[in-house]
Amino acid sequence: MWVFRTIGVFLAMSLIIAIPAGLASIIVTRSGDFAWKIPAHDGRPEMRMPLRRLILAGWSGSFAGVILSFLSLFVACYSDHLLYPDRVQDGQAPLALIFSAPVCGILGSIFALVGVRLFSCSSTERLWCASSMYSGQRQLTNRLTVVAIAAGLCGSVVFCGVLLNWVLVHPRPF
Repeated sequence: MWVFRTIGVFLAMSLIIAIPAGLASIIVTRSGDFAWKIPAHDGRPEMRMPLRRLILAGWSGSFAGVILSFLSLFVACYSDHLLYPDRVQDGQAPLALIFSAPVCGILGSIFALVGVRLFSCSSTERLWCASSMYSGQRQLTNRLTVVAIAAGLCGSVVFCGVLLNWVLVHPRPF
């Protein structure tokens, strides 16, 4: 039962954090200069990216960012314990999540929107576009490139979270 409550807390926290990124995506997509269009593929015409898909992508990125902030807290606490085993921890490390969860959530939301822009709204001839829409000769290279870029975006959220949590958890002086 506690698992469902925890997931509910994560969803609520990520929804609150994703609101600024959702508003930014609405502003960006409605401007005429920066059109988020899915290119024509398999006989389908070019179309605008649906706004609800962008908002859901931002929310899912925020949800992943909040979960990754918890993961980065454990990594930061464990690395601090390994580097300085003689220091006494005061047990208030989870309070660092007050700062790191919103930061990682906003970063995750922004990176999810960047991923949608890269992988869905790119030309079908580009190597880094979505593997389902790529029309070139290097299918395996395309899939590996998409996975590497997505892993890099998730890794950068974890790295920022670990740095922020380590600074907040690490007792002073350095």
